[in-house]
Amino acid sequence: MASQNVKANESLNSNCQDNINVSTSNAVDAKTSTAGAFASSNDDNFECHFSEHTSGATRLNAVRAAKQWPVKLKLVPDKAEFFDDSKLLLAADCASCTYASFYKDYIHGRTVLISCPKFDSQDCCQKLSQILQNNNIRSLMVVRMDVPCCAPLEQMAIEALNNSGKFIPWQVVTVSVDGRILE
Repeated sequence: MASQNVKANESLNSNCQDNINVSTSNAVDAKTSTAGAFASSNDDNFECHFSEHTSGATRLNAVRAAKQWPVKLKLVPDKAEFFDDSKLLLAADCASCTYASFYKDYIHGRTVLISCPKFDSQDCCQKLSQILQNNNIRSLMVVRMDVPCCAPLEQMAIEALNNSGKFIPWQVVTVSVDGRILE
């Protein structure tokens, strides 16, 4: 049977357990089942092993992280209820795969939009401007990668903020290709 190996920082062990919903057909203790899915290694990482087909009809289901769907900037509407009074996160597509604590540190409590400035069209700046204009956005956080192709994401956010005509607090977080937050 195939298994998925998920690498993350050891500090995520409890976070990973908190975001897994264990349902069983027999009386298996959820903490025991979840803890059994983790195997510590000798370095600063651990591996989560989840079988596609588990014995004892134990199923592990990941809990949805984003508050809305879709999350791709070019697919969301200009105005939507999920934007009302929201803290907006605009993240590079690669950021969530590179930074192990992405959910815990950035997604939780925010409305999520993802985009890749290298592959998404220039219309994304106009789309973000319209979202900022048409909705009550409390703040904007941009999480980008520290690579040249990702710099336009930050520039797009600045331009969209200027085009919106609103004062919206914002910040930029930069993630290195090895998963560190750069100051």
